[in-house]
Amino acid sequence: MTQPTDKIRPRRAAIAIGLAATLLAGCGAGEQDTGTAPVSDAGYREILAYCGAEEPTGGPAQRGGWTLAPRYHYDSPAYDVTSLVSPSGSTLNEALRVQVDVHDYRGVTGTFIGAGYQEPEWKMGVILGTALPARTAACVASLAKVIAPPYVPAMPGVTPPRQPGNTLSWRSKWSPAVPVDTVPGAVIDGFEYVSTFDAPAGLVFFTLSKSRHAGTAGLAICYQPPAGGSWDCAAVETSDLGKDWGVSRRGARSGVYVVAAPKA
Repeated sequence: MTQPTDKIRPRRAAIAIGLAATLLAGCGAGEQDTGTAPVSDAGYREILAYCGAEEPTGGPAQRGGWTLAPRYHYDSPAYDVTSLVSPSGSTLNEALRVQVDVHDYRGVTGTFIGAGYQEPEWKMGVILGTALPARTAACVASLAKVIAPPYVPAMPGVTPPRQPGNTLSWRSKWSPAVPVDTVPGAVIDGFEYVSTFDAPAGLVFFTLSKSRHAGTAGLAICYQPPAGGSWDCAAVETSDLGKDWGVSRRGARSGVYVVAAPKA
């Protein structure tokens, strides 16, 4: 698992270019889809709190303004989260990516040691090319939360016990144990999309390294709504990004998403 050096990660310049432009071409990016019905103030503030987001002031709080804030949640469980907030709403003239790091958790059971180097392009999340309604509060958070072993302080003359590795807990806002074992395939990674609005014209995407995936045949992106139930799986749409694959499915709704490969 990549360990960032700063508690608050800098905003990346590539938020609205590259993969976003590739995936949104011809997918209704220009549609002015303002999502669901008006959101209550209580619902708006509940999602702000869950996402760990702050309501902006000044220009971003005015009509047409928004903030996008990636960060790393260090407390156990640890996970990536990126929040999007637009108190007064905005019409987007660019493809906006709400994203976190993507990893490969196939075969991970029990304790594990985190992965090493993480390319900046390896991301997963949603791409919004539509209007943001007033009281927009949303975030993309890693579905695989990392549980660290308990801390044992050093004591003079005492050899501390060997610490076990990290463990994974697949959990979301709606479930403390998302049933990834019922996905029809080998889950690579996933995220939860928590939002005050749905974006039917948006995209769910994963950027996967060609070094780990020779092709995208058989890959599926599966969705489970907040209420739970069966997984809705769809074959991916693929974009060749040079050294990486961009895989996606259309529509961004609140709930959880995973990308899965055929089982070996």
